[in-house]
Amino acid sequence: MPQSPGDTPLTSGERKALSIAFKQGYFEVPRQSTLTELGRRAGRVERGTV
Repeated sequence: MPQSPGDTPLTSGERKALSIAFKQGYFEVPRQSTLTELGRRAGRVERGTV
């Protein structure tokens, strides 16, 4: 049975980016960091991931 898009597990790069985003307050209101800052912290993550 094919998986629906919502059932697809995260890649390691996506997991890393999400973890950094939470730790840096990206999801806070107001945001505590920007996508540019998250990208710098993530280092070698595919550009489309962040």
